[in-house]
Amino acid sequence: MKQDFTDSFKEMIRQAREVAIELRAGYISTLHFFLAECKNDEASFGIRSFLFPDKARFQQYYEALLAIQQYYCPGYSDPGDLPLLKEAERAIFESFIEQKKFGHAEVIPAHLFLAAVRDAGSELNRAITQKEDLYDRLLSYYMSTGLM
Repeated sequence: MKQDFTDSFKEMIRQAREVAIELRAGYISTLHFFLAECKNDEASFGIRSFLFPDKARFQQYYEALLAIQQYYCPGYSDPGDLPLLKEAERAIFESFIEQKKFGHAEVIPAHLFLAAVRDAGSELNRAITQKEDLYDRLLSYYMSTGLM
């Protein structure tokens, strides 16, 4: 499969690894992709604005996750290569379907998040409390911002 990812998608993948390490996880999940994209200040109309319109609320959420992980994993050391969870692999695969559905030349972060919220077993979907019509609401948001 030819992987046509935008530079922003490639950067999000790199940042997801850093987030997973910072949160002391031994893996990379769709939640880490989400957190990486939210930490990216350049993604002003990305998924953070959809779920956390107030950037300060996202920062509080992230700091709470960090505190929990530091409490549960005090002896953490750099894990080296982090594997993708199966749900993250599925989301990346499904992002190609989203790309084709919308006729885009490359896969963008929005495709991954649309794929992840469609998957009931994804870590991102589990972290979001308002699940009713989530895919449709996120898609409408992306369309209103011009990402789709």
